[in-house]
Amino acid sequence: LDADLAALPPARRAALVAGRLRQVVAEMHLPFLDARLYRKATAEKTDESFYKLCMITKAAIEHRRRTKAVLQVISRREVVLLCLFAVAEEYSSGEVGTAAFQRKAVRLLHALQRLGLRTVELIDQWREQLTRPYPFMYQGMNYLLKMLADNHQLSMSALNQVLPLRLYDYPLCSHLPSLGTLQSEMAADGYVSYPLQPGKKGFFSALPAKSEAKLVRAEAYLKNERSQQQVLFAELQGLAAQGLFLPILNTPVIPGCLTGITLKSEVWSRRLQEALSHAAGALSVGHYQSHVVPSGSSMES
Repeated sequence: LDADLAALPPARRAALVAGRLRQVVAEMHLPFLDARLYRKATAEKTDESFYKLCMITKAAIEHRRRTKAVLQVISRREVVLLCLFAVAEEYSSGEVGTAAFQRKAVRLLHALQRLGLRTVELIDQWREQLTRPYPFMYQGMNYLLKMLADNHQLSMSALNQVLPLRLYDYPLCSHLPSLGTLQSEMAADGYVSYPLQPGKKGFFSALPAKSEAKLVRAEAYLKNERSQQQVLFAELQGLAAQGLFLPILNTPVIPGCLTGITLKSEVWSRRLQEALSHAAGALSVGHYQSHVVPSGSSMES
């Protein structure tokens, strides 16, 4: 506890911590069922109840910190993505030549690769605190699936005319071992050796094995996202059919948070099943359309 908080009378202290929890729950858009569960679990005026309240509040604050970290990187990635599409449009319209286009595209692809890798890593860390690998939602979309949709759009752009992207197979360009090194290897007139052959890595200086392995792992994580979410929603629907729900945060002070908590209200049980059915249906429709948006997303989890 903060020193000033510890010095307060127990009732006042509990009220302040409960207020912090309500604020974070509202800011993070945690589900209504989770908020209600937290209130019920900490309702008694006992030391044990206050301990639970502190642990839940600590977990919620940490969840907010991790969410902000992901959003900061996503905002930067979205800006780079906007620039990449803009440069491709300039090339398609004849506003820039091939040399200038390649120069800009390689720099932006390198930035997109680094930010994409960091995004995947941070979302993986964000999920460590959760009861299941829930999707990180941004502008109403699972952001990992949005990254794959972005790649589809990039593959349809002018970028594919000058660089061997193959983003469907290599969503983080792991087959181009060092986009950063490539920037310094361009000829004096700005051109890259063309056509580049994806299978011939001799065109590029090799990345350290550790760095390339991180890219490959992150790509596998990305490509597995859709099937992972399908498995998750099937599990959640099965639990809901039994009258159980899982809270978002893994808070061990709440019994059953990892195995399922009983919903005593038939109304809320039915609403939960309907919501999960709708979400699972949206997931099975197909690929997201890429929506490139400026930064400033509200926090969602």
